[in-house]
Amino acid sequence: MLNKIIRSIAFLVLAMTWAPTYAEEAENKLRAHLWRGNVRELANTMQRAAILSSGAAISAADIFFEDPLEFESTSPAIAETVEEGLLGGDLKARENQLIVEALNAVNGSRKMAAEKLGISPRTLRYKLARLKEQGVAIPAAVS
Repeated sequence: MLNKIIRSIAFLVLAMTWAPTYAEEAENKLRAHLWRGNVRELANTMQRAAILSSGAAISAADIFFEDPLEFESTSPAIAETVEEGLLGGDLKARENQLIVEALNAVNGSRKMAAEKLGISPRTLRYKLARLKEQGVAIPAAVS
């Protein structure tokens, strides 16, 4: 029953985003995760995966959990990568890249970039402030 609920919510979130489907290994990864949070945790995971997805379908590599140390993987390679902390740095770098690319695509419009990324303008402002603190050049709005 729980797997059916996870699958239904995952499809619902995908319908609200631009990624049409996900691969079987992605579904297996979702089922293997210990869902200690609420439905929002699954929704956030699927939205993040849709944003990070580079193809038409979400793959297992596109799925990252809120706390990767809680993920109980059957794959030693994935567990080893999580323990080394490589996913966190790569994920942050990818998120930063997506934010800058979205701003460039909409000529610096914060509102349109937030819509394109599927986040609120307030969240985008927070993330941009963090990027500025890191010394990242933020594209300015073009009139």
